[in-house]
Amino acid sequence: MELREKYPVAKTYEILDGFDIHRTSAQIFAIVKIFDKIKNRTNIIVTRNNNLKIDSCEVVNSIEKGILLAKKNGETECFIIGGGQIYKMALGNNLVDRMYITHIEKSFNGDTFFPEIDYSMWGETQLFCNVADKINTINFEVVKYDRLVVA
Repeated sequence: MELREKYPVAKTYEILDGFDIHRTSAQIFAIVKIFDKIKNRTNIIVTRNNNLKIDSCEVVNSIEKGILLAKKNGETECFIIGGGQIYKMALGNNLVDRMYITHIEKSFNGDTFFPEIDYSMWGETQLFCNVADKINTINFEVVKYDRLVVA
């Protein structure tokens, strides 16, 4: 499927350009070539493996340490790009105040899923909507969610 060719990967580069990226060590080996195309950012890997060393990446053992490192690098925003356990920990520990989520109108088999979200706690802004066509045969939308401040 050419879904990423039309929108998500190119837009992801624009959204992520200049920001620190958090990812798990399991992901780094699968996607490092894709993210080499994103310039002006620091790659921060969250892992339990204290011996992991990867060129052009910072390695930490907690999400909180990754966020502190991003702040130390002068970042005002960083992106956590998974996997499932990292998403669950970040959301469960209230470390996330903005999410960019692609909602795909199709079900897929899998063993890892994004955590359930109480969307009533988030303000929603639609960034992009794709109506199925010859190139992208599935409807999808990209939505930005900002955490609502509860008094």
